[in-house]
Amino acid sequence: YLKLGEVKLAAGYLRRDNEGSATQPRSDLWWLGGTYPSGPWLFEAQLFKLDDRHTANGARLAVFRASYFLSKRSLVYATAGHIRNSGSLALPVNGYPGLTNTPGGSQSGFMLGVKHTF
Repeated sequence: YLKLGEVKLAAGYLRRDNEGSATQPRSDLWWLGGTYPSGPWLFEAQLFKLDDRHTANGARLAVFRASYFLSKRSLVYATAGHIRNSGSLALPVNGYPGLTNTPGGSQSGFMLGVKHTF
C-alpha cells in the first residue's frame, strides 16, 4: 500500500490458473482501495474487477463505508455496495451463503452496524 499523508491507498492483482477446468482455465482479480480519516470519521472505498479469461463471465464490485468513532473502541458504520455481473456469472453483492443473484445481473446492498472491541 501507499500512504500519502493521512490517505492510504492499496492495489492488488491475483491471477488464478485453474488447470482442472476446460471452460474457465484462468481468472484475474484486480482491486483498488483507499481510506481517508477526517476527525472522528473514517471513509473507505474499494473497487474490484473479476475477469474469467476466455469467457464472457466477469464482475465489477464497488463498496463504500463511512465509520464514525464514538470512542477508542466503539464505532457506528454504514456500508453500501453494488455488483454488476456479466455473462453467466451470478455473484451476490456480499458473501453470505444463500443470497443469490441472476446470471449477468446486478445487485445493491446497504448495511448499518455498531462495532465494539472488547
